[in-house]
Amino acid sequence: MTASASPDWPTGRVVIEVGGGITVYPPRVAGEPWRAVWAEDGRRRFREAVTEAGLAAKLEKVSVRLAADAPGLERPGADLIAWYLSPGGIRRAGHGRVSMPIPSGGCSAGR
Repeated sequence: MTASASPDWPTGRVVIEVGGGITVYPPRVAGEPWRAVWAEDGRRRFREAVTEAGLAAKLEKVSVRLAADAPGLERPGADLIAWYLSPGGIRRAGHGRVSMPIPSGGCSAGR
């Protein structure tokens, strides 16, 4: 991950541009948190932390998600289950049971 610092015109405040469109704002005065903002899934998102290291740890998952272009990684498990049970998910076979393809070598269960 590369970063470049530049003053934010008109305020003169230093901002750090991090890869993936994440902008980090160091605290203006002692005691304020470090802040980061980015755009994801059509929304402006943000994180805060007391220390630079704390913010970096929080942004690690964000930068991986942005690099993978995978905004759905934050969706709750119920959404994932609903997708798998939907007609577009895994094929369904009678009585609501999920049908999974069996490998050509057969099933190794019970051997």
